[in-house]
Amino acid sequence: MRDSENGSVLLEALVSTAIVAAVLAAMFSAIAQWDQQRRQIDARRMALMIARSELAAVGSALPLTPGRAQGVEGAFVWTIAIEPGQDNALDSSLAGAVSTVTVSVRGAAGGPDLAVIRTQRLADSR
Repeated sequence: MRDSENGSVLLEALVSTAIVAAVLAAMFSAIAQWDQQRRQIDARRMALMIARSELAAVGSALPLTPGRAQGVEGAFVWTIAIEPGQDNALDSSLAGAVSTVTVSVRGAAGGPDLAVIRTQRLADSR
């Protein structure tokens, strides 16, 4: 082998190493992005389960009276807001007063709401 061939073999090895490194870096980036999206989906799913659980407590464990309640569940902070219904025909029905119940859940570190459930409930007319 001549010296010029030794140099070209070295250059080819460096180029192929650079290509492999670029492919591995792209794969690592894609996997890291996928993992971050999976964690966000898991957090939203957990927040929705907490919101549904807290909404189920309204009217039984938590009285259906206007006001706000807050609590912490693991790494999440939930808020329940109960507001009297708007002035409409439903509010004056014989079934009872209508209240708007909003349950929101966010991460304990802050940030935007991960889950929000808004519904209307009838208060007991007894």
